Amino acid sequence: NTAKRAAKYYVTVKDWENARRFLAEVVNSNSTDYPVMYDLAKAEFLAGNAVRAKEIVAILKDKAPGLVETDPSFEMAVSK
Repeated sequence: NTAKRAAKYYVTVKDWENARRFLAEVVNSNSTDYPVMYDLAKAEFLAGNAVRAKEIVAILKDKAPGLVETDPSFEMAVSK
């Protein structure tokens, strides 16, 4: 719960490095929390780690079809 609150804060202030750290912690403790995993993909991308973002997007397309497609701009950006 603490990691989720911290992640939310860092996303709000657009501190992508810290956001991805706490989002990863949440995903590591609950690998089926796909909305948080999606946020992690975005944070990774915005922190400059496009390769990791693409890996997460691939997992999400397999495990949570339709989730990534809710944001066509992000999907297009990460696919480049």
